[in-house]
Amino acid sequence: LLFGKKVGQEEKFPRVMVATPPTEAQYVTLHRSGNAISGTLLLAGVFLIAFVVYYFINWKYLAETWGMS
Repeated sequence: LLFGKKVGQEEKFPRVMVATPPTEAQYVTLHRSGNAISGTLLLAGVFLIAFVVYYFINWKYLAETWGMS
C-alpha cells in the first residue's frame, strides 16, 4: 500500500465488487429474526460501560486516599 509499485489503470482489478441486494423472502426472514444490534453500537456500549465503571472505581479510590470526609 505505501511502499509497493504503482499499478497502471489497465492492471487494476476489472470486476466491480458489489453485493447483490437481498430478495423479498430474505427481507422477511431478517425482519422476523428480531432487532439486531449493530456491532458498532454494541462496541460503543461496552466502552461506555467500561468507562463509567472505571470512573467510579477511581472516584472511590481517590475519596479513600484523600480522606477528607
